[in-house]
Parts: sequence; C-alpha cells; structure tokens
Amino acid sequence: MADVAIRKIQDITEEEMDKLVILCSRAYEHHQATAIMLGGRQDLRDLLFQSMVGAGALAGELYVMENRNKEMLSMALWFAPGQTIFSSEVQRSKGFNDLMKELDGETKVWWKDQYGRFMSEYVPKVLGKTAMDSWWLNVLATDPDHQGKGYATTLTQEKIKQAAFYNFIGFTTKGYGELPSKFGMLPVWCLAQDVI
Repeated sequence: MADVAIRKIQDITEEEMDKLVILCSRAYEHHQATAIMLGGRQDLRDLLFQSMVGAGALAGELYVMENRNKEMLSMALWFAPGQTIFSSEVQRSKGFNDLMKELDGETKVWWKDQYGRFMSEYVPKVLGKTAMDSWWLNVLATDPDHQGKGYATTLTQEKIKQAAFYNFIGFTTKGYGELPSKFGMLPVWCLAQDVI
C-alpha cells in the first residue's frame, strides 16, 4: 500500500463531497441495505449518501484512502461518543430532510418507527451501551474497482488506533438482529473490540 495514503477530511469541499457521494453510490449500488433504506428507489441513492456524508462532515470524522493522484478509493465515516448521524436538525438539513420528502409513506415509517426503535433497543441489549457511549462507523465504502485490496480494513484499523470492525481484525460479534422491511430483512450485526 505504498502508493496510497489515508487522509482525514477537515473542511470538506464541494468537489470532495461529490466524489464521496459517487464512491458510496457505486459501492452500495446493488446492496440490499440501500434498497431497504430507499424503499427500492435506487434513483435516490446519491441523495442518501449526500445526506450521510453531509451529516458526517458536520458532526463526524471522514477519512479517505487516496492514491498518489488524489483519487478517493475508499472512505470511512465515524461518529465519536456523544454524536450520532442525523441527530440534529442541522445534520438532517444536509440532505436527509430532502430524502424523506421523496420516500413513500411506508419507507418513512420504516426509518422513524422500525429503524429508530430497533437501534435504540438492539444496541443497549447487545452492548449494554447506547449509541451516545460508543464510536460508530456509519459508512464504510470502497469503490468497486478497488475492492479486495485492504483499503477499508486499513481505514478501520487506523481509526481504532486513534480512538483507543470485523472478527477477522479483532472484533467480536456481540449480537445479530434482523430489521424487517418490505424488501426483506436487513441484517444488523453489533461488533465490539476491546481497546487497551
């Protein structure tokens, strides 16, 4: 990985935002979670990731893996303890409110009632903590042309070193749940790693 480097995005530019939205949209183009979150409206995929990256630029930490040409290959969006995605009106104004206007009623209910309730009950059950007590990796994406090269793993390992994801890099599965939707079940794993 000598030809790539990790960079923390401090003050996101419009160009960086556009590149991250495209990267995420490509990475999750055929992913079941995207279909569920969008109620099957794949035409809203860019707006979904605009809302996530926008919220992260305000209240989270964005890291990218870039090559020497500054092409963004992979990204990770973290929220520190005390912060969660879409938890403030300012965060939601970065695209989430617009996304909600475009979704059908059933998908809006899924976001509000099913997803919100599931996460508020599931996380404390398996971790004994709430989202406000933990670091959260909300988005981890690698451009499909660059997957399988260890970029996402490196991004997660780097943040773990700083913050003192998966079982193969030292995480333990604490729980598994399934969140129902009209497009099938959304699998949700809760993973943890003890940091010394």
